[in-house]
Amino acid sequence: MPNEQYAPVGANFAYTETTAQFKLGTVGRGPDSKYYVYALTSGTVAAYAAVHIDEDFNARGLTTTLAATAGRPGWNPNNTSIATDTYGWFITEGANFQGKLKDGVAVDALLYTTTSVGILGSDGSTGTPLLVAGCKVAVAGSGAGNPGEIIAVNPHFLTKNSLAA
Repeated sequence: MPNEQYAPVGANFAYTETTAQFKLGTVGRGPDSKYYVYALTSGTVAAYAAVHIDEDFNARGLTTTLAATAGRPGWNPNNTSIATDTYGWFITEGANFQGKLKDGVAVDALLYTTTSVGILGSDGSTGTPLLVAGCKVAVAGSGAGNPGEIIAVNPHFLTKNSLAA
């Protein structure tokens, strides 16, 4: 049941719209312990892309630069891109969902931000990536930029400095 939802009533996590149907920041709950947040896109978000959701519930394709600012990670649950200035639901926690990955990311790998918009990787040493703590790969993707299955429990961004503290 890909569109199964438990709350809020009337929500369909696969739909996007140009007019708000819910208050920004509304939290939804679905199968596989998935939590969603209702947000407005700020730029086109690719299918299954990781996003940065800011304090005003604007969702943008995730990069290392964005992750260093106030916000939290999320994922586009749809197999199609979401246009700019469009309202939709973004996964913020759960299991059995797809997320875009760099090539060579293995099962159980820790996930880090990259300079590729919306794509996470397992290389925590090149450049200054941020760890997306609380996330791991459950099923590897089939190549660069293709989705793999992710599990996320209370995901958040951590810098190398915060790991040393």
